[in-house]
Amino acid sequence: MSMALSAVTPALYAQTTGETDVEETDGVTIYKGAYISDISSNGKWLAGAILESASVVDVEKKIIYVEEGQFELGTGSRVADNGVIAGDISTMAEIPGYFKDGNWYYLPTNGRIGLSRAITPDGQTLIGILGTDVQQGYDGVTHVPAIWHATGSDDPEKYFGDPEIRPYPEKDFTGRAPQIVSTMAISDDGNVIMGQMWDNYGYVTQPVVWTKGDDGKWTYRLYCSEKLNPDNVQFPEWVGDGPESPNPVDFMPDEEREQYNEDLNEWMAGGSDPDEYPEPEEYMTSEEIDAYNEAMEKFLAEYDEWNEKWIAFMTVYQEVRNNPNFKCIMINSGKMNPQGTYFIADWSHTGSSPDGTMKIDIASGNTEDIKVNFRIGQILRDGSMTGRIDGNTIVKIPDVAYVWPAGKEPMTLFDYFEQTKPEFAEFMDDYMTHMVTSEYDGEQSVQFSGFPCATNGLEVIATGVYNIWADADEPDADKYPAFSYLFDTNKGSGINAVLSGYTDMKVNGSVITLGSKVSTLEIYDLSGALVLSMNKPGMRVEPALEGGVYVIRAISETGVTTVLKARL
Repeated sequence: MSMALSAVTPALYAQTTGETDVEETDGVTIYKGAYISDISSNGKWLAGAILESASVVDVEKKIIYVEEGQFELGTGSRVADNGVIAGDISTMAEIPGYFKDGNWYYLPTNGRIGLSRAITPDGQTLIGILGTDVQQGYDGVTHVPAIWHATGSDDPEKYFGDPEIRPYPEKDFTGRAPQIVSTMAISDDGNVIMGQMWDNYGYVTQPVVWTKGDDGKWTYRLYCSEKLNPDNVQFPEWVGDGPESPNPVDFMPDEEREQYNEDLNEWMAGGSDPDEYPEPEEYMTSEEIDAYNEAMEKFLAEYDEWNEKWIAFMTVYQEVRNNPNFKCIMINSGKMNPQGTYFIADWSHTGSSPDGTMKIDIASGNTEDIKVNFRIGQILRDGSMTGRIDGNTIVKIPDVAYVWPAGKEPMTLFDYFEQTKPEFAEFMDDYMTHMVTSEYDGEQSVQFSGFPCATNGLEVIATGVYNIWADADEPDADKYPAFSYLFDTNKGSGINAVLSGYTDMKVNGSVITLGSKVSTLEIYDLSGALVLSMNKPGMRVEPALEGGVYVIRAISETGVTTVLKARL
């Protein structure tokens, strides 16, 4: 099933969420009326969801697609280089879906509810979770990991095939059935999936990573078990649900049971006077009462035995959770790098609020505490990160955008631009700073920097902001629910390019920056003569050539070739 969208050009109005517009100024593209929180790795597509609507931007065509409704984007990389986007379409229940060619579509789920979490850059593999037959988390796993593969069909509604369930842990750290086993992120090559397992009660979450072997089979591994149970305490056997108490109604003959139920309904409809309550024994013979009492006596004995074991289990459970060295990952916390070699997640002593952040190496399982003063939204191929300090729209405190360039210290987006692109910092002062009036702080000038996302190396940065300055005396202040901004650091800096896939390549001055999976680099002069050839060139090459225009050819490990004509 598809959902029709409004394709909005700069000169037209959106039909669902108000006016939208695209404007370019000072090297920055402004998307008025659209909220952006994610970007494709080639920088050609943007997406976000806000205020009961979803926005998708085709950067090259300058088209904004807007759809009204309850939408939620996934937790990993949500936007593929071909414009396919992973997201959830909410109606009465969560339904995993995807965006393609101007429309949102439901994923095939075999009638299950679920969530759409992340997609590979090539748009060929999407991960999520699907519901099971278990309705109550205490009774078993309610959601399990699922994966969808592109079919190759020209019909966008059939872009993805039926879901495949991946293997998952059947016991949590206490020995009980987990409540949820969730996927969260997938590596660029589609061979590594990061997720979480929630314990039976849904209080304690543990990282889990799936890897695809050379034989095509998926296996999983749990992480941080030693942090959940630092003293390796042995849990008693879980006794499950307690025995069911007998119901006197079940001991009545059919005729008396019908009369009892009729009288009970009348009693409830008549005000439920305690003195007039229809006692069940009034509808039972002495033999039926004796049978019920015998069943109740047996139940009480079984309950006492069960309760003793349940208390013993819960005593150990609380002792483990109260251990001062106990650490669990926060629910839905975790970002994996595109190569699928490590992930970063917030941890907590209680599970209710974060107490720190750790980096987990996927191959070794080693952990490292790191200091991060913002909420991480994205890890890039070169190790750079984007994120924000959360604001509060109710009291009109905006989000503060942060970036953490590889090899440097974390800083606000404004500070980063001041150091690297001062004209963008000036733009933020001029266009992203607004007068805000709140009952707590009165009127003040506040900069709105949003929740940024970026392509590799922070080459292209996009950020979306909520409009909470609508009462300000500014143009367009009350016209758009959100604003988004695209900063392209390549603009005005000579011949360069950011290309998609595993051979992403950029030329800036005499320096060639390559993706980590480039196996061969060749450079030709304009006569076609090969002037330089390198095997496994690394990610940064500065060839010693005469200044001029050259044809650069990069070949990935899988044989994908990228050709770029550039001045060195």
